[in-house]
Amino acid sequence: KRFVTIMNVAELPSVFTLDGGLTLYPSKTVSVFFDGNNLFNEQWMSLDGYPMPSRSVTIGITITGG
Repeated sequence: KRFVTIMNVAELPSVFTLDGGLTLYPSKTVSVFFDGNNLFNEQWMSLDGYPMPSRSVTIGITITGG
């Protein structure tokens, strides 16, 4: 349970968020990654009146010396 105040009288509603990531290695020196947070774009608050971020997706490539 997450409460609105320190008095523990009112609760914030429960929420389900889904985060995930995937990394592919097409070669020994290259990796491609995909990360997502709050993939269902759930609107929620960690503290009353302070909404948490909506959906975010990050895509990137890492190249290393071989």
